[in-house]
Amino acid sequence: DTAGRERFASISNPYVRGSNATPLVLDAQKIQEVLKNKNDNALTDFLDGQFNKHFDKSRLDSLAENAKIYIVIAKEDLWNNSEISLEVLKQAIEGWIENKNLPALHPKVFSVSAKTGSGVAEFFQQ
Repeated sequence: DTAGRERFASISNPYVRGSNATPLVLDAQKIQEVLKNKNDNALTDFLDGQFNKHFDKSRLDSLAENAKIYIVIAKEDLWNNSEISLEVLKQAIEGWIENKNLPALHPKVFSVSAKTGSGVAEFFQQ
């Protein structure tokens, strides 16, 4: 986890190279901010931006054959959006994954909370 800081991005490459699985971790609070825009494409644009930022062609090529990229929503305990439930959000992201048509993307979205431990075991069992 590079905490979204560009200066740490280069050190993550050796950890991804040849791996069978890697997560794309999304902050629940950032997603809530994006959804406040009320723009129909806001979530799609955010997901495309995050994916492209963390998985450029060279990084995708460095993954092991048949590797999986898992989408993980972190800080689920801070999700407090009254307009959309976490489950509906996951379904929307799963729709984005399907439209992305990239075999490396695992079709199921996970949500976790380091604070409560919720979802962590389920994710790591994958």
